[in-house]
Amino acid sequence: CDKRGCLAKFCALQLSCFFLFRSPAPGADNPYGDRQKGGSKSAPQTMRNVTIRQILRECEVSSDYDVVDGIPLATFFIVGRIVSRVEAAANIKFKIDDGTGIIEVLHYVEDSNPLISEVAQEWQLNCYVRVCGHLRTLDHKKSMTAFRISLIKDYNEVTYHNLQCIFQHLHLTKGAAPPASAPTSGNASVGYGQKTSSYAQQNFAGGEPKKKALVDVLSVYNQPGLSDDGLSLEAVQSILASRGLNYTAAEITKAVSSLEDEGMLYSTIDNHHRSTAMC
Repeated sequence: CDKRGCLAKFCALQLSCFFLFRSPAPGADNPYGDRQKGGSKSAPQTMRNVTIRQILRECEVSSDYDVVDGIPLATFFIVGRIVSRVEAAANIKFKIDDGTGIIEVLHYVEDSNPLISEVAQEWQLNCYVRVCGHLRTLDHKKSMTAFRISLIKDYNEVTYHNLQCIFQHLHLTKGAAPPASAPTSGNASVGYGQKTSSYAQQNFAGGEPKKKALVDVLSVYNQPGLSDDGLSLEAVQSILASRGLNYTAAEITKAVSSLEDEGMLYSTIDNHHRSTAMC
């Protein structure tokens, strides 16, 4: 079949999963956060996929934070095409178009990190990128501050993101779909954080040095008692060294970058990261 026909079948198959598989009930095991409006500044640090239209038109402003689909909008992902790029000394300003709207994205570049500066050169006009960040409002104009930008090389990632936006919106506004059958797996009731750790072990465990580095680095971020700011790369290197694991700064940087791409870590402040399993 042609590309359009295959894509249409793929979309139909993925959307049907919403009605066939059980979603996590809103609450403690819900990775998108509790459904609520208003609240204090100690709102849950939610992560979710959204469209630009949801940010610009459907985002409500409560007393302390922004709300989409009844939950606080903290860290979120968008996927779109770069239609404008303006580079300054310490930052790059983009305009991203995902087909539902256009938003301005500001990304600060660290000149001291050559790996990040090199990757930033890949983000050129008409490229598709996946952006992780948070919303900011200045003079009633909404824009986005990016923690992480990843170049998309497979268009299936765009389709997958759009399906995730639909799935999460339906889950939050209409509730979890009824189960098709009783769960048969012994770990069917495992929480989101435990699922994330299990996923990492299943997909990264092995004898290859790169995969071992991912497991070792993730284990540091998953340890209990960390602050909301997470850990810096230097702190991670020091902790691993105390365990007898002597990784270079470059190896840890690459491991953290890979874990960010997998959704296992997210950036907080000043080159610090935190595990999504600890949210």
